[in-house]
Amino acid sequence: MNPNEHQADEQTRDGRRERGLNRLTPEERYQRDPMFHALVTMLRGAIARADYTPTEIREAAMLAAIMYEMGRPARPVLMREGDPEWP
Repeated sequence: MNPNEHQADEQTRDGRRERGLNRLTPEERYQRDPMFHALVTMLRGAIARADYTPTEIREAAMLAAIMYEMGRPARPVLMREGDPEWP
């Protein structure tokens, strides 16, 4: 696939796009994805009202992502005899 082409959006059962399949720029997502558009609009409003600085929003988003990942159960690692890491 040409890196400048984008895969078609795939719909989930509830009608929202499958997030892992789209390779759109942030501007394209803002134009095409209503949920992403709403999030950007909300954040712009918070910055305009001086509720949060752009740095605080970036830090909060990163912390939320880290907290989410840390709360997920670890995926089991399956090893087979003969694998290079086999004890």
